[in-house]
Amino acid sequence: LRITGAGITVTGEVAASQDYPITRPTLNFNFTSQKKLDPRITYQRTGPASFTDEFGKVVLVGDNVPRFDHDPTTRECKGLLIEHGRTNLLSHSIPDTNWNLSHATITENAGIAPDGTNTATLHSDTNTNNQHLMYMGGVSVSSATNYVITSYLKQPSSNSRRYYSMTIHGLGYVIFDVQNGTVHNTSGTGIQGASITAVGNGWYRVMAHYVTTSTTGNIYWLPIADDGVNVVYTGTSTAQGMLVWGCQLEQATYETSYIPTNGSTESRGADFPVIVEENFSDVINQTEGTLIAEYDNVTSDGYVLSLDGSGGNKIGMVNSNSYQLMGTAGGVSQGTTDNGNLLSGTNRFSLAYKLNDAAISINGNTATVDTSYTLPTTTFMSIGHRQYQYDQLGSCIARIMYYNTRLPNSQLKTLSTR
Repeated sequence: LRITGAGITVTGEVAASQDYPITRPTLNFNFTSQKKLDPRITYQRTGPASFTDEFGKVVLVGDNVPRFDHDPTTRECKGLLIEHGRTNLLSHSIPDTNWNLSHATITENAGIAPDGTNTATLHSDTNTNNQHLMYMGGVSVSSATNYVITSYLKQPSSNSRRYYSMTIHGLGYVIFDVQNGTVHNTSGTGIQGASITAVGNGWYRVMAHYVTTSTTGNIYWLPIADDGVNVVYTGTSTAQGMLVWGCQLEQATYETSYIPTNGSTESRGADFPVIVEENFSDVINQTEGTLIAEYDNVTSDGYVLSLDGSGGNKIGMVNSNSYQLMGTAGGVSQGTTDNGNLLSGTNRFSLAYKLNDAAISINGNTATVDTSYTLPTTTFMSIGHRQYQYDQLGSCIARIMYYNTRLPNSQLKTLSTR
């Protein structure tokens, strides 16, 4: 190394602890910074949907609008949101006169909701000694089936109910502490899990996961006594209750983004971003290549990225702790390749393919290589799903890169390092 008046001159070889490619990727999509789709990506989705924007606001959108979701607290973009198709089984997602009341009252348009509109409903108890229920009756549910209830909650003032619960008829109570932002208590039948997440401006999104034991579909929202335990208590005319908005019931094991309803159930179709036809063939090398992806692991399920063809042909990155590389060629499975356990949150994948030389590296692990790998013929790229129809990721993809050569294993490790 020689320092001169004009700068620094380096002679001889330069050794580095990490090995990076000297060529640029032929595809490079940074969804977190660009917040838009490259023109080569075709996107489809049906039905109403939502996402959180950079101001922390829930934004409602219609068909075929790609969604770039943001962390509601840090306001940082998480990337392109890819979700399964889901149905909100509640016909009125904002409590109103179509809901049933028992020893309770509601006031519509009583506060600014997470979408910035004055549409939050105030749920208050009465001064009787009983449960103070607000509920949707006659919802269609099946027995022995997973369901997830979600809702946005906020205390309107310090003179408000602190503890609040959601449940399905005949099942246990998940009690949330909306003052401290914690799951306060869970007790009873059917409870599989619960969470509470701060989403800004005093609002929380709460989730309760149940397995049903009957087909009675009354879905209850109810305040809890000041001791945080009793569901039966004597209410007071002075307490201001709880602001409620964006209620949802979906048949699932985990929650997805809010699906608004107003008079009937609504379905949000699955997200299908793809690269097809000449946009694919002009870039993708059939004989060798390397795929890089960074994404948010929420479900430990689904596909991150897949090169697909007819007859089930594919080379795919799988969001799984059991394996992360899966392939099919000519209708024959090429098996699976495992490189370790995924992280909760951000993961980075590097997948390389070449005849009898495929490999996968996740989060900086030494690449696992498959030396008996037959390559399929592929004709399109599925982003966050496979075969243009199923196995959605269920979270956000931050970045995708593609090199039209099979990079060395050392570079796979470097490019997957977080």
